Amino acid sequence: MGVRERIIELRQANRLNKTQFAKKIGMPQPTYSKYESGERKFPLESVLQIARAFSINPLELLWEELGLSGTSAEKDYTDPIIEKTAQLMEDMPPEKRREVFNCAQEKKLLTDLLKQKAE
Repeated sequence: MGVRERIIELRQANRLNKTQFAKKIGMPQPTYSKYESGERKFPLESVLQIARAFSINPLELLWEELGLSGTSAEKDYTDPIIEKTAQLMEDMPPEKRREVFNCAQEKKLLTDLLKQKAE
């Protein structure tokens, strides 16, 4: 399933019509309709915009296009920087933790995309 299909699935799961979905993500409805119909491809910035609007990981929409497996193996995070970051975030309100997490995800995604493009 590609980005377009995943976004349609997200819209339908949230029981939104195209107009409502476009408004929620801050996009003109005719533009969104062209993306959903496949007439145009979703640009990366629009995918990130959708992920932010629904508080999801952009990789959930992009994993197949990036050649990722779709399932993540469990990892042992014993890196002291990761542990310290988790400790710092424990006392943050949930919305602030989400902001920090989303920022890190976007930076990682963009770094991976740039690395992939360079290859």
